[in-house]
Amino acid sequence: MEISDDGSGLPIERIKRKALEKKLVTPDRAPSLTERDWANMIFTPGFSTAQSVTAISGRGVGMDVVKTHLERIGGTVEIQTRGTVGTTIFLRIPLTLAIVPALIITDDGERFAIPQAGLRELLRIDAPSVGTAIEWTGAAPVLRLRGRLLPLVFLRELLIGRRPFDAESLSSRPGALHIAVLDAEGRRFGLVVDEVNDAEEIVVKPLSGPLGNVGLLAGGTILGDGRVGLILDVAAIAGAAGLTAASVSADHAMTPGDRSDSDSGAEAMLVAEARPGWRVAFPLERISRLEHFELDRIEHSARRDVVQYEGGVIPVQRLAHLLDPHALEEPWRSRVPAVMLERGERRFALAVASLVDIVHERTDPQPVSGRPGIAAAAVIQGRVVDLVDLDAVITLATRDADGATEDPPAPDAGWEGAA
Repeated sequence: MEISDDGSGLPIERIKRKALEKKLVTPDRAPSLTERDWANMIFTPGFSTAQSVTAISGRGVGMDVVKTHLERIGGTVEIQTRGTVGTTIFLRIPLTLAIVPALIITDDGERFAIPQAGLRELLRIDAPSVGTAIEWTGAAPVLRLRGRLLPLVFLRELLIGRRPFDAESLSSRPGALHIAVLDAEGRRFGLVVDEVNDAEEIVVKPLSGPLGNVGLLAGGTILGDGRVGLILDVAAIAGAAGLTAASVSADHAMTPGDRSDSDSGAEAMLVAEARPGWRVAFPLERISRLEHFELDRIEHSARRDVVQYEGGVIPVQRLAHLLDPHALEEPWRSRVPAVMLERGERRFALAVASLVDIVHERTDPQPVSGRPGIAAAAVIQGRVVDLVDLDAVITLATRDADGATEDPPAPDAGWEGAA
C-alpha cells in the first residue's frame, strides 16, 4: 500500500538539526548519512521536530508505534521524500497477519524463529575457514561478503548475556559457523547462531508477563513438533547491536553503497539441487512452503507417488524428472525435501535432492534453450544455477498428474532479463 502527497517533502534540514541536538548522531557521522537515513529518523522513539509538545503532537511516539506494530506482524514501512515533489510511504503487510513464513534456528540449545521478511540469505563457513573468514575491527567481528564488510552479531550475547567468541576462541570453535544475513532499515548484518533448522509458516502469538518486556522478541509460536519457539525482532536486534540509522556507529562496518534491496534490484530466491550437482533456483515469493517428508509418508495411487497433506492427497513429483523426463530416477532417500507450490485450489510437492540456501542477490540471467521449465541460467554464489520457470513447471506437473497432453508454455522471463 502506498500513501503519498504532493507537498514539499520532509524537512530534512530540520530533522538533521534535531538529531544532532538530541545526540542521536554525532557530528563526525552526520556527513556519511544519506537523505533516506535522515528521513528514517522520524521512526526513532521519542524523536519529533515539533517546537512544543501538545495533546496530539510533539512526543515522538506516533511513527515509532506504526513501525513497531508493522514489524511485529512481519510488515515493513519505507519512506521516499523529495523537496517540492512530496513524500511517499510504502506499507507492506503480510497477506495473513497471523501467519508469517519464518526461518527456525537454534542457539544455545533454544529454538527461535526469524521472520523471512527481514532475511536476505544464509551463510555457512566451514570450521577450517572460520579463523581466516572472520575479521576484527577492534573487538567487533565482521565478514567480508562480496567486497563489503558485514557486521556480525552473536545472538547469545544479546539474549542470554553470555560472552561472545573472541578471535582466538572463534578460530578453535568446533563445527561450522552459521550466519543469517538480516536487513533492518536498510542496514545489513549477520546474526551468528549455532544451527539453521528449517523454514516454517508460523502462527504469531503475543507474549505476556516477563517475556513481554524483552524488547528483542516480537512474539511466540508453537512449532511443528509442539515445542514453543520465540520470534526474534530483527529491527530491535539491530538497534541493540548499534546498527540502525539512528545509532552513533550506524555505518561503521557498512560501505555507503550498501542499501536496501529495492535499490539494488536484488531478488529473493531459494536455491536447491534437482539432483546432486544440478542446482536450480526458484523465486521465493512463489513458493508456498518448504517441507521434508519421511519416506514412509510417500504412498502410491494410480501408479503415482502421493502424500497425505493437511487433510488432502497431493502428488509428489520429482523436479528432475519434470525438467528432464529421460533422466534415470534415483531411489527415494529416507527424508525427502520438497518445494510446495499452488495453482488455484491445487497443490504440488516438487521433490528435490536437497535445499541448499535462501539468497537475496541480483542476477544476470543468460538465455538457455531446449528444456521446458528452465527460463534462464545465472551465476549464484559462484555456481551456475538454472532459473526455474514456475508457470511452466506447474503446467508440467499438472500434465503429469492428470495425464493431459497440454504442452507447457515457452520459457518466459519470470526472471528479468531472460530472453
